[in-house]
Amino acid sequence: MDRRIKGIFHNPWKSEYQPPSSLTELYSRALWLKSNPRNQAYMEELFAQHYPDGLFINADEEDDWPNQVTEADIIVLLYPDAIGIKFLPTESVVKKTKNTWATVRVLNGRRRDFLLISRDVRQLRLRLAVLLNVFLSSPVLRAFDECKYFSMKLHFALIPVMWVSLYVGIRAAGLIGAITAVVIIQTLDVMITTWKAATILQIKLRDLKYLAPVNRIKLPPL
Repeated sequence: MDRRIKGIFHNPWKSEYQPPSSLTELYSRALWLKSNPRNQAYMEELFAQHYPDGLFINADEEDDWPNQVTEADIIVLLYPDAIGIKFLPTESVVKKTKNTWATVRVLNGRRRDFLLISRDVRQLRLRLAVLLNVFLSSPVLRAFDECKYFSMKLHFALIPVMWVSLYVGIRAAGLIGAITAVVIIQTLDVMITTWKAATILQIKLRDLKYLAPVNRIKLPPL
């Protein structure tokens, strides 16, 4: 029996961005220019080349597309750009509605076809959190005189916590307990440092949406 293949296309971009009238519009325009997304005709032709027996579905025009996902054995997410910026809501719907045995792949506007694995996505998101802390939080703390010794003070304060955590962890679970203690301390360090940097820059939770494109580097290098 042939495997049923469905290609899901979603284009969150405007066809053209006019001269920006606000900072948000300027950001969107810059993101659009850098992403250089492909149009529907291009992605439909590309999908037909890679999956000649597949069914192309435009999620922007077909309201019942989630029902069609339940009938698929292979689901191909068609990113207009390289990394699927603003594609996360569509991915979430696919994840909720697809069959457990269904395979999810990505075909992007740069003609790259690869498998989307949840385990790798979670691991790379964790790495992203660490990288954001290193490359965003640390420079901010070094840029302000009042925070010059913040990291040093924080690490000194965490030393006794580390000792206690290691002692309890090793006594309770041996090597696994020691590893768990180190992970907890590192996570605490990242959280406190990020909070301090966000406080200095007056970043609110609503501002995190502007980092959504950065989150897309969880995908393989393109």
